[in-house]
Amino acid sequence: GIRFPCELHLVHWNTKYPSFGEAADKPDGLAVVGIFLKIGAANPRLQKVLDALDAIKTKGKQTTFSNFDARTL
Repeated sequence: GIRFPCELHLVHWNTKYPSFGEAADKPDGLAVVGIFLKIGAANPRLQKVLDALDAIKTKGKQTTFSNFDARTL
């Protein structure tokens, strides 16, 4: 396979469940998008994700942001 220096996972839970924990064991509870990243020029579309990392430095933390389209990465 091809190796990448970084992999980003965007984990979403179905809002019909009140928490990640409750959604995690349901077949329709979670959606995970994996994105492989390469080292190169700055990507302004990735900046919103990078800015959010400060809010989720430790396990169990979460954050939200709007107007983000992962397909643009």
